[in-house]
Amino acid sequence: MFLNSNFYCSYSSFRDLPNYKTLELAFIGRSNSGKSSLINSICLKKKIAKISKTPGKTQLLNFFNLGSNCFLVDLPGYGFAKVSKNKTKSFSSLISSYLIERKQLRLVFLILDSRLGITNLDKLMIKMLVKIRLRFVIILNKIDKLNQTEFQKCKKKIRDDLGNICNFNVDYFYFSAKTGKGSAEIKNYLIEDENLPLEIFLKD
Repeated sequence: MFLNSNFYCSYSSFRDLPNYKTLELAFIGRSNSGKSSLINSICLKKKIAKISKTPGKTQLLNFFNLGSNCFLVDLPGYGFAKVSKNKTKSFSSLISSYLIERKQLRLVFLILDSRLGITNLDKLMIKMLVKIRLRFVIILNKIDKLNQTEFQKCKKKIRDDLGNICNFNVDYFYFSAKTGKGSAEIKNYLIEDENLPLEIFLKD
């Protein structure tokens, strides 16, 4: 599990971000894809990241620290139609600046709703991450809402879609905040990553 995880601070502007050397892991996805639920599950704390039933609620870069060596960063969701055009433009600028310019960023978790698969907006995000050569992992969330037949279709579709979008293998995991499925696999993936400081993690 993660050590000493807690909320650190929220930022509305890229230029206000702390200039620490601490590495960062970012969570991004469509509005209501379940980013906060994933963060809570990984950290084993139900309310470290606030969960809202209102899509588009997260409008800031929310930082959660893990000891002194790592930040988790919850980014604003994208693709919520009821957010004003000005706010959408502001979110897009904040997200783009962070993903492109943030030197501390080491890995992006792209959260997808397993019922929807890779939407057109998700494809654009994947293509952006590939273009800027930013490493990412895909999390197919809410698999508890799929029956066995739907789950098998989801597995095939994600393989086919990723094959059409990327010319390299992309790591992806199936996850459910409700049942906890996939949480251990995601944490082990981080623990075994040679590019991350293993001392910030503790195996269960």
